[in-house]
Amino acid sequence: MSLTPDKSSTGMEPNVAAGIACIHWILGLVFFLMEKESRFVRFYAFQAMILSLSMLLVAIPVVGWIYGVVALVFWVIMIINAFQGKIYKVPVLGEMAMKQAMNLPGGGGATTSSSAAPPASSMSAEDDDFGDED
Repeated sequence: MSLTPDKSSTGMEPNVAAGIACIHWILGLVFFLMEKESRFVRFYAFQAMILSLSMLLVAIPVVGWIYGVVALVFWVIMIINAFQGKIYKVPVLGEMAMKQAMNLPGGGGATTSSSAAPPASSMSAEDDDFGDED
């Protein structure tokens, strides 16, 4: 199964819906619950929610502040890639988001792909391959 920026049930272009979902965890939650067709939008919505909520670690002195700067960098990269229609998996959190995106009710929004996924953490939507664990 492949994650591609396909038709969104929100009426928006999928890259726009995904980009907006990345702006705030509440928008991520709204798009995650509303989206019924696009795994691409659901992936970014869930990834944005968990990245935003993980920012609560910023309250921890020094370590939290360092994490906050790193998370901010990942957040900016994630928004840019979402608006460009590319897949970007934030390390660790991206895999959780991928599993949630694949649980789309009714099985819509995915196409079949037989190519192996490249090892890079930043991939275009056409290069990403899901469901094939070696």
